Amino acid sequence: MLHAQHTGATQRSLTPLFGWDPTGEVAARVGHEIERRLASLPPGANRTVERLVAVAGDVRLVAEYLRAAMSGDASVVDLLEQVAQEPDCVRRGRLRYEVGRTLFGEPGAATPAVTGTRAEILTGSHVTLCAEGEDVRPVLQRLLADLGPGLRSFVENQHEVSSPNARVRQGVVKAWHLPDGTRVASKRRNPLKPERFAREQESWSAVAARIGSEGGRPTPFGERRYVAVVPRLGLVRDQRTDEVYAISRWVDGVSIETLLHELPAGPGRRTVLEGYRALLDFLLDYGVLWGDLSPRNVLVEGSGGQTTYWLVDFEKTTVVDAPVPSAARVEFCRGQVGVEELGVLCSRAELEAVLAGYFAPSSWNVASTAPPSFPARPEVAATLLARSVINPTEGQYHVADLEILDVRSPDHDPITGKRRLVGLVGFRVEHYLSCAHVETADDYDYRTTEILIAARRANCFDAVWRVLDEAAGRLEREFVVSEFLSALTRRGSESLTEVPVPEVRALTSVIDTLYAQRNDPATLRSLAEDLSSGFSS
Repeated sequence: MLHAQHTGATQRSLTPLFGWDPTGEVAARVGHEIERRLASLPPGANRTVERLVAVAGDVRLVAEYLRAAMSGDASVVDLLEQVAQEPDCVRRGRLRYEVGRTLFGEPGAATPAVTGTRAEILTGSHVTLCAEGEDVRPVLQRLLADLGPGLRSFVENQHEVSSPNARVRQGVVKAWHLPDGTRVASKRRNPLKPERFAREQESWSAVAARIGSEGGRPTPFGERRYVAVVPRLGLVRDQRTDEVYAISRWVDGVSIETLLHELPAGPGRRTVLEGYRALLDFLLDYGVLWGDLSPRNVLVEGSGGQTTYWLVDFEKTTVVDAPVPSAARVEFCRGQVGVEELGVLCSRAELEAVLAGYFAPSSWNVASTAPPSFPARPEVAATLLARSVINPTEGQYHVADLEILDVRSPDHDPITGKRRLVGLVGFRVEHYLSCAHVETADDYDYRTTEILIAARRANCFDAVWRVLDEAAGRLEREFVVSEFLSALTRRGSESLTEVPVPEVRALTSVIDTLYAQRNDPATLRSLAEDLSSGFSS
């Protein structure tokens, strides 16, 4: 049995990893599962677990170790024990690669890599490698030789990087290590939308060339500020499935999204927002309409008083003649950048200040009967459609957008006085329902927005928001625990997180119930009180 002094110690060591969970439930449940398995393992396993938590900052690596220890996979146990003791991050990366190679590699079935151009690997299945430079070609060739047809299993079982908005992600981006220990990120081509992946690869190169950051060379803009596109190392194709992965170098930066989550009002926060605006102007001056100019896609790295802004994700990017005209800048900021991205992280005053000259809600003509003079944002179009407005006037569009902005802007909790990012609840609803494979996840995001707008009118915003936030939070916590348990009990090469069905049903039921009564203020207020009591019990 596990020594009494260790009981509960694991849970306490996990608390910093799950500090985002105010209930403490995730740390308690994950810690309990770890301690339960440690009880049947040699005493030294406890120390290995503690070290893996410390060096990786990711409890999923602990799951890999415990699974190997319980199944008697001595080679993986030995490698992970070395990972736990290795102080050098590059050597540790090599060891972590060896873990994946041991588990998923099929070197005996590998065929020699066929190198080609970017266009050839995107359009022809015979090409398996397109390296961006001769220096990286050998390590990518070794990767393909080591893994063979096991490349897909190797990559898909790597960890995704969570964000403040999404603690569990089940998308196409993974973080892992090459054979030489280099940490990388990879993005898988969506076989249903191959043209989007191909377009992103071209935009990636076009943006780097336009701003002069080929090969990851930072370009100065402003005083002590630099910008660069995260360097792409190459494209590789899986021999068995024909799936293509774009591999880029890992950047040890902090996203602007994370900074805006954590920084209170003050000089530090103002500096972050000033940098974002300077970056926006720089890109527009160079003719880059970066549709993915989201705070989560800008990684900030600072040293020696200098700040480098690393750019990732170019699916929605267009490079045009420079500079971008003023009217096009206004239209650009009226799209995703304003309300949907900065609007959920910044106060209304901050938003208007950082986008001054481009985004001025106070000047929108809500009485205009002319048709909108700019492309409709999908969220606004869906909101209007839900109100049976098929061909909105510009005034109707403005009114809907202002209502959306109102229920997305951060505020302060009337009970605790702490800052609330109220607009993120819709993102979490859509994200976790998508992870649960709910086909109508987008609809539930729109419904969440409509419910909050109705709650504002009915003077029950706080009660309704708490109900939605708690329902989304319960699903999020269940997903995090389920992800750990899936990694702990995985069999074979597939790693599938079990969907927490009861919590999915509870969230959709809450939204459906509130949405059905959105036009009845008295009933909406009563429902919010009843549902809130149910969550508290």
